[in-house]
Amino acid sequence: CFAAGMAGVDSVTVLPFTDALGHPNALARRLSRNTQIILQEESNIGRVTDPAGGAWSVEAETEDFAKAGWAFFQEIEKQGGVLAVLGSGWLQAEIAKVRKARAGNIARRKDSIIGVSEFPLVGETMPNLETVAIPARAPSPADFAERSIAQKFEPLPKWRVAESFEKLRDKADAAAAKGKKTTIFIAALGPIADHSARVMFTQNLLAAGGVTNAEAPGEADQAAAFKASGLAAACICGSDAAYADQAAATAKALKAAGASWVILAGKPGDQEAALKEAGVDQFIFAGLDAIAALETVQAALGVE
Repeated sequence: CFAAGMAGVDSVTVLPFTDALGHPNALARRLSRNTQIILQEESNIGRVTDPAGGAWSVEAETEDFAKAGWAFFQEIEKQGGVLAVLGSGWLQAEIAKVRKARAGNIARRKDSIIGVSEFPLVGETMPNLETVAIPARAPSPADFAERSIAQKFEPLPKWRVAESFEKLRDKADAAAAKGKKTTIFIAALGPIADHSARVMFTQNLLAAGGVTNAEAPGEADQAAAFKASGLAAACICGSDAAYADQAAATAKALKAAGASWVILAGKPGDQEAALKEAGVDQFIFAGLDAIAALETVQAALGVE
């Protein structure tokens, strides 16, 4: 809303944060209203003609955006106009290219969705969605005045950027509700300073798929702690130096303790063959396809 106001839009509406779930409750409606009121009455966004005027970075980006948009419009006109490119499927294909690229960035968590792909809250309770009565209105002729185009086009799919992660969360929640354990044991190697970064990365990634974790102290006997946990899968987390000395032995010990699936947090590098031979089944690291990785983890846990 702030960005839209800075850009000088004529009208903007902040949707309630529960919009994807259906009718918003009182809190969601209040927050969406207050967002607009604060920006209007306290930040006074609408009182400045061009708040970003003179900011080179903003003006340069605006110029690039305008040129790219104008070139795209010219390409549409070159092909006979919007009805022609819709009829040929060209416009749908161009939009699909962008959608695919965005989906790839989201899956790799290059584009973050806070609360979904980053910093998710496992076990969160859904908001209480009260039913809001919306008065019905009979359609008038004006509603259909501009809908006289007889030509049929390939429709654009409805797509929300969080859908893939939400499906993973729904699967994990459904499995947990049936008594399935959706928890991974984290075998942390060495002192906290050495393993904390990869432990936090692992916890964050797993939570995006609705998978919880149980962590043992870094100096503990990891195989014994894993066996005592009663879990089926484990993830080794530590520094590169710790991996060179302990990763293979830890993987073997975890397998011997009954681990059916062993993950290692980090790129294996030239140790990949040795680590796989020692019992590592999967590697997770920044930049990987998180959706595919989490589907693999869920399958290993028996989440259907």
